[in-house]
Amino acid sequence: MKRSLRLGTAVIALALIAAACGGGDNLAEAIVNSQTDGNVNISDDGQTITFETEDGTGTINTDGEGNISFEGTDESGGQISLSGAGGEVPSDFPLPIAPGGTVGLTMNSPEGELYTITYPNEVFDQLAEMYTEYMTNTPGEESISSGTFEGLKSFFAKITLDDGTTLSASISQSDSETIVTVGRSKNP
Repeated sequence: MKRSLRLGTAVIALALIAAACGGGDNLAEAIVNSQTDGNVNISDDGQTITFETEDGTGTINTDGEGNISFEGTDESGGQISLSGAGGEVPSDFPLPIAPGGTVGLTMNSPEGELYTITYPNEVFDQLAEMYTEYMTNTPGEESISSGTFEGLKSFFAKITLDDGTTLSASISQSDSETIVTVGRSKNP
């Protein structure tokens, strides 16, 4: 992420705090625009923020229930999206997705995509077995590892396909749930 986009994101966060503390959207916009080389607009209800910098453009949306999403473009015009809750894994995603999970974070960019899915804790071993079977039965260069730390299990599997695409699945266990993160890095 370019420096001006990182700085812009930090300034936007500070401006939102100023707006939330009664400074209003105009004050927040003025703060952001005075500290960055971009242009920021905050909607009257404070739920939509749009920005434009030399590194790209974007819109941050909140729904009033704590869910945040981002849609934008990078410096080369590639589409980027990020959702904090309630997304879904596309049906054509190349890795298997076990039923019964709740999709959390979804992220898509020109470089690839990433999804997190939360499951009940007791399905960890079945999920690890499913991804091990997929990786070992798919042509490509694979790497699989697993471990246990303080009684909690972890698993990571990655395969690089013949076309250069990399698929990965990581599974982490907490005291109450199992979280799967699956990703695809596209061939450059």
